[in-house]
Amino acid sequence: MLIVTDRHIKEDLELWEELEEIDLIKIHDLKEEKIQRAISEIKEAAKIKSYISVSWGKDSVVTAHLCYQAGIILPMVWIKETPMENPYCKNVRDNFLKQFDFPYHEIVADYGRSGFAPFLNKNGDSLLFHGIANGVNHAFGRRITGIRNQESNKRLLRYMNYGHTTKNTCAPISLWKTWEIFTYLKMYNLPVHPNYAMLGGGRYDRYHLRVDCLGGTQGNNIGRTEWEKEYYQDILNRISI
Repeated sequence: MLIVTDRHIKEDLELWEELEEIDLIKIHDLKEEKIQRAISEIKEAAKIKSYISVSWGKDSVVTAHLCYQAGIILPMVWIKETPMENPYCKNVRDNFLKQFDFPYHEIVADYGRSGFAPFLNKNGDSLLFHGIANGVNHAFGRRITGIRNQESNKRLLRYMNYGHTTKNTCAPISLWKTWEIFTYLKMYNLPVHPNYAMLGGGRYDRYHLRVDCLGGTQGNNIGRTEWEKEYYQDILNRISI
């Protein structure tokens, strides 16, 4: 269920309807064995103290719902990076938690007015975020996350070395393709972040759109900067990053 906002243009919503029709057709291609494999990985991982890491993007919503299907009611944790967080993540959050009763926690990573830059290491990773994440892992246990191999070579290498689950992390949808994620969302009528339908009337591919923080450089090579300026210029101006 797409969360519609006044940032969507008419052409975006028309295109989204067409894409959802395709998702509906593909439900028959989403193999039940793949869903059950993910549920099995979650059940095994949750034998020790664990939590669900969420960003309120498509992958974490699917992962959280798979935990629900597994009958595993674990704490959910969102590390909210402010002031750059996407304003519609909370809409996805509210919609999901209205349907599914999980113990829920939000932890704020506050970058202040300086933005990301002072907190990044030489690899472009946020020291603040990872410091907080390490603390969350210590407090809540093993992280169950929606990371997938298709998202990056680094994640693929992680899977090749360790499989779905390591001492600290379980990634039950590692092997899922992006079309399977959108099809699963449609199958269960789960809340879908508005970003995925901000398609420039067809100039942007929903497979490449993200819901994490505004600003920064991650994803610039696939047009992130141009897309953000088109849909979120007012917020970029306000946070001045």
